[in-house]
Amino acid sequence: MDSGDGATADSAGSDGTPPIDAGEAAADATPETGTDAGSDAGTDAGTDAGTDSSSACTVTFTGSQTFTASSSTQTITLAYPTGAAAGDLLVAYISGGNSQAAVLPVITPPAGWTLQGETDYSTFDSLAVYTRLATASEPATYSWTTDQYILVASWLLSYRGVDPVNPVDFVLGQNDAATGSTFATPSSSTAVANEMVVASFVGFDSTQIATTWSTPAGTTQRADFNNGVARSGSSDDFLQPSAGAVAAVSATASTTQDYAITHLLALRPCQ
Repeated sequence: MDSGDGATADSAGSDGTPPIDAGEAAADATPETGTDAGSDAGTDAGTDAGTDSSSACTVTFTGSQTFTASSSTQTITLAYPTGAAAGDLLVAYISGGNSQAAVLPVITPPAGWTLQGETDYSTFDSLAVYTRLATASEPATYSWTTDQYILVASWLLSYRGVDPVNPVDFVLGQNDAATGSTFATPSSSTAVANEMVVASFVGFDSTQIATTWSTPAGTTQRADFNNGVARSGSSDDFLQPSAGAVAAVSATASTTQDYAITHLLALRPCQ
């Protein structure tokens, strides 16, 4: 059992205060919802679909948001990305856990989100991926809840030009229990040309040194963050011009990880 992530799965104490993680409480105990990385669609070539009708079916990144908690929480709140608009596909990566838990937390999503897959590491950690097609009247934030207190590093990405009827070609996840710093996603193959492939990584470092992740060759990094202590996450994407094989994508953490969960997602362009 890993003592580095000391969040408890117990309910709130008799005074109503959630249990504080003994191992990770060295960081600010207030959950943070702040980062909006690359959310200005104007910074990404082709993200303004309205300026060129020929780009309507080119998948482009439009924004990201992150949420971290270095003390126990049962609510994960992600903001709507600044650069997103109606018709964009929202992809939420809900990651968190408790290294002393006997069972994994049960995650309840907000209304209107579709679970695309969940990858678990023992009873200590999970990465659940959800999607939603943005409408013209999206809320400012979305909240997922869990049935136990966990430590969190979660994020949300938005993409334009995705097939609104059949947005996901494939979604694959795997856990890597080997201690190390370089981890690889699964490999797969795309069904059609010009799919957007998103490679994501979740790590846990029991020494509680805040971790960053490298950008894999040939990709653009869309998220790279940590909760200030043991947990971290990142996502990188690239366009696959032709249908066919997608090799495993590798990223390197700045510190040695006890384990990692890796993930590969492919988004179909609209037709």
